[in-house]
Amino acid sequence: MRTRRTLAVLLAAGMVLGAAGMSPAATISINHVGGAGANGTLAPTDYAGVVPAANWNNFASYPPGGTATVYGPSPLVFDDGTASGATVQVTSTDGWAQDQSYGTTTGDRKMMRGATNFAGSDNASLTIANLRAPFASAGYDVYVYTDSTGSRNAAVTLNGTTTLTLKTTENISYPSSGYDDGTVDQSGNYVKFSGVTDTGFTLDLFRDPNSGGRPGYTGFQIVGASTPPALVPGQIALIDVNDARGVPAAPDVNGNHWNAVDATPDTVSLVDTSNATTGWTLTQGKNPTGGGSGLSGGLNNTVAAPFPYNIPEAYADSWYDNTNGGSKGQFSFSGLDSSSEYELKLFGARPSSAKNGAVEVTTGTAAGGSLHKLVPGNLLTITAQPDSSGDLTFTFDTLAGSTADINLMSIQEFSSGQPIPEPATMCALGLAVAGLGGYIRRRRRG
Repeated sequence: MRTRRTLAVLLAAGMVLGAAGMSPAATISINHVGGAGANGTLAPTDYAGVVPAANWNNFASYPPGGTATVYGPSPLVFDDGTASGATVQVTSTDGWAQDQSYGTTTGDRKMMRGATNFAGSDNASLTIANLRAPFASAGYDVYVYTDSTGSRNAAVTLNGTTTLTLKTTENISYPSSGYDDGTVDQSGNYVKFSGVTDTGFTLDLFRDPNSGGRPGYTGFQIVGASTPPALVPGQIALIDVNDARGVPAAPDVNGNHWNAVDATPDTVSLVDTSNATTGWTLTQGKNPTGGGSGLSGGLNNTVAAPFPYNIPEAYADSWYDNTNGGSKGQFSFSGLDSSSEYELKLFGARPSSAKNGAVEVTTGTAAGGSLHKLVPGNLLTITAQPDSSGDLTFTFDTLAGSTADINLMSIQEFSSGQPIPEPATMCALGLAVAGLGGYIRRRRRG
């Protein structure tokens, strides 16, 4: 009996160990504040939703007087408050607040108070971008919460293909009151799309043509099957986009190795800061070909870049563009890992006549949307993911008139690593090992 009891304890400890090592589901929740103001704003500690979650992302979409307005893209956090890497963008033409009798005593009541909707026969839309590949590939469910000031029919379409409808009724104001998941069609206040695996999606929000009024869309939840593992920083390559003022020393004063380009077009096999091969290539050129963009031959910048880019040979010369909408600089990376994220950093400056540059990711996807502004003298950071072929391309253009510059850039890989065991996991492991040791000693004595 003692042997059986001991083995039972060890098995129980092993079960605890296995459970502690499992990744919990991750949830991204979005609350439309609409016209509810503070009464419709959730605190980080408020829990709401069919899948109760904290750290709702409050989104204040409240267009003036029926004017179509785009909000975002804005970054989103998981329910534990950590950055998800994903963004949300909403287009709507109206917004409002629900009946004051709903109160604000619970997170659900706050979430159902404010709404976004649309004027007349228009529709609203919500676009989610840059869900991390491990999160998306494991599958996730999308909940759309809706309410109205009377009996209204709501229609929600996912990626232009799957449509779910729901009859909303005034004061059905809490997410447990009924839903449509494609198998039922009843009165309630949310619809559910199951098993989505895309790294981004668009929801189109309509008024059912058979309904006499407009429903309001109060909130959204993206509930994943598991929490994606933490990102682990990998190799980083420093790039001098023009060697007219010389090539950085190898290594430079900071101990780093650089890559330099000296022609247009030019393709370079990149090494990291330790001079190790990365397997990545950079092709630098124009799109389309023609004047107005290219390598600047003279000293055009005396503004030092921040560490570790503070190398005069790298920041003194540049790639320039002076024709908004004409020939653009094009920078194409290949050989990247399609399952990893990459952080691009770009620096551009010119002592006089400097203009903002437009950096647009054209192959692959970028957090915060495809278009980013490079402000002279500032380091621009873009988090992006290559396409399925491992390619990542961006173009560079001046936003308006005069000349915009890129002096240097870097690219660093961030891959999904193994999560570090939590203290509870280590404790369970210790108990299991200690129990096993005691069991073996007793067996030997017997």
